[in-house]
Amino acid sequence: ENPGRLYLVISLSGHEEDAELVLRSACERIRWIPDGKSKLIVIDRGMDEETRKICEMACLDLPEIYLCRPDEVDKII
Repeated sequence: ENPGRLYLVISLSGHEEDAELVLRSACERIRWIPDGKSKLIVIDRGMDEETRKICEMACLDLPEIYLCRPDEVDKII
C-alpha cells in the first residue's frame, strides 16, 4: 500500500527577515509526522537575493527542503 507523501508548502516573496527561522520551524514540524517521508516545499514567489541565499543554504543543511519556483512545483510532487 502506498499512502502517498505529505508536503508542507511555504511561499515566500520579497524580503523575509526570519526566513531561516521559518524554514527550521517548518522542518521541525514535519519531523514530528511519523511517516518519515514528509517534505517541505519552499516556493520562491519573487524572493530578494538575501532571502533566496538563506533558503539555498538551508537546503544544503536540511535535505527535506525543496526550493522551487511556482512553475516547478509539479516536478516535485
